[in-house]
Amino acid sequence: MDDYIERALVGKMLVSTPHVGDARFEKSVIFVCAHDDHGTMGLTLNKPLTDLDLSDLLSQLKIETTPETQIKLPVYIGGPLEPERGFLLHSSLHNQIDSTLVGTEFGISGTLESLKSFTKQDQLPQDIMFALGYAGWGEGQLEQEIKDNAWLTVNVDPDFVFGTQRDQLWEASMDSLGVTPSLLVGQIGHA
Repeated sequence: MDDYIERALVGKMLVSTPHVGDARFEKSVIFVCAHDDHGTMGLTLNKPLTDLDLSDLLSQLKIETTPETQIKLPVYIGGPLEPERGFLLHSSLHNQIDSTLVGTEFGISGTLESLKSFTKQDQLPQDIMFALGYAGWGEGQLEQEIKDNAWLTVNVDPDFVFGTQRDQLWEASMDSLGVTPSLLVGQIGHA
């Protein structure tokens, strides 16, 4: 795989178009955490998991929290793969020992130790989100879906990712690209 493409997708968002072809990804916004010769891994940012919040999940896992950290941090559906695995996406300001740097401005943590360290803080930071599961693509699969106009890519920073209302993230992403979704056609850019 071209190193440029590999670097170009990590730390960006994928925004589904009306041509995504999979109801699970309709109006989805996915943050790309990893992309290499073997495939791609990302977290869906705008699909909440019913009424579950992080405090409820920590209680189920028997992780003690202080009253100050009982902030209602929603749990999101990160994607259809491994829905029992949890991931914290955060700005790089909150990197832990086990965090993986994503670009220069983001980190991702996926261990119970990370969860525990966040619960020991006086207050959960505003620039984190928690998701169960992830979205994944095999070798070359995402590149083909992008060529087929199923996804658009957006450059982002932590302010956009964490400062935009989750239920408005898809529309805000389209707006940032100057795209009117109803005007998208299936064969954009193909001669």
